[in-house]
Amino acid sequence: MPFEQLVKELQPDRSLAHNPLFQVMFVLQSEELPPLATSGAEVEHFRVGNTMANFDLTLDIVERDGQLVCLFESNADLFEADSIVRMMGHFQNLVAGLVRKSGRENFPSAAPEPGRTPPVAD
Repeated sequence: MPFEQLVKELQPDRSLAHNPLFQVMFVLQSEELPPLATSGAEVEHFRVGNTMANFDLTLDIVERDGQLVCLFESNADLFEADSIVRMMGHFQNLVAGLVRKSGRENFPSAAPEPGRTPPVAD
């Protein structure tokens, strides 16, 4: 059934307060951002801190220097900071179990983004 027909038949309540298709996002990037090439200017990548979560919950993972750098971002109206810290611990246990099960010693380890406290966006 086409999506448009499904929406027409169901007539769901619509709200601009949340994404209509999904509220949780998982991002896995396995490569570094390439250096920016410019002539005569010094340029570097940096993360812009969000003051508002785009989704109810986002887990952003980047493989960097043999580690998985993880960033949890959440809607503060839905998740307490302690809940995110527990989620981070559960995820770290999951990755540790995968490493043990794989038998590989050089499997990337999960690490929180350096210098960041558990992010909780409004």
